[in-house]
Amino acid sequence: MQCFTYYIEDLIVIFATLQRFNIRVNPTKRVFFWCQYWKFLGHLLTSFGIDLNLNKVKVILALPNMKEIQQFI
Repeated sequence: MQCFTYYIEDLIVIFATLQRFNIRVNPTKRVFFWCQYWKFLGHLLTSFGIDLNLNKVKVILALPNMKEIQQFI
């Protein structure tokens, strides 16, 4: 439960800072709470760090071999 308390305290600080600088956020578009990970620019941002998005890696690995492409051209 301690982690939840720290999370709420951090949110209070963030929202106070946003309010102080008159910055508004639209919670329906780009603000997400209680997520375990976020997809961002082909990467997964988690509490453990930055990981590759495996769906993107599978597409790259499925590409034909460069020698095959050169022979085709």
